[in-house]
Amino acid sequence: MASVDPVLRDMFFILIPILSLAANPLMGPSMARMSGWAKLAEAYSTSRECAGFKLQGRRGQFGKWMGYKGILTLGVDSEGFYLSVIWLFKSGHPPLFFPWKDIQAREERMWMRDWVVLEFAQVPGVTFALHKGDVLKLNEKGGSFPAFSPFKGV
Repeated sequence: MASVDPVLRDMFFILIPILSLAANPLMGPSMARMSGWAKLAEAYSTSRECAGFKLQGRRGQFGKWMGYKGILTLGVDSEGFYLSVIWLFKSGHPPLFFPWKDIQAREERMWMRDWVVLEFAQVPGVTFALHKGDVLKLNEKGGSFPAFSPFKGV
C-alpha cells in the first residue's frame, strides 16, 4: 500500500476548508435561485430583526427537492414569520419576513414526516415546508399565530 506524503496530507486538510469558504459566495446565490429564496427575497427581504421567539439550526424544504438542512433560523412574532440562514450561507440569502396575512399553510406528509407547507401571496408557485414539530414549538413558545394555529399535536 502506498503511503501519502505527510505534506500533501496536511495541505489537503488546510486547503479544503479554504476552498469551501472561497466557493461559498458563488454557491449561495446559485442555491438561492434554484430554491426560490431569491424570488421570495424580491418581495419579502427584510432588515428588521425578529422581536419574538426563534428556533435555530432548523431544516426546511423549498418545493419538493431543495432542502436546507440545519442552517435555518425560524422566527415568529405578532407581525409575521421570519426566515434566515446561518452566516456561512448568507451570500444570496437575505433574511426574509412574511406578514401573517400573506401566508397560507397546509399540512402534508413527505419523506415519512409531517410537514407544514407554506405558500406566499406575493410569490405564487414558491413553497416552503418546515417540520410540523417546529411549527408546534413556534406556537407553544412564541404564541398562537394565524397561519400556524390550525396545527395541533404531532
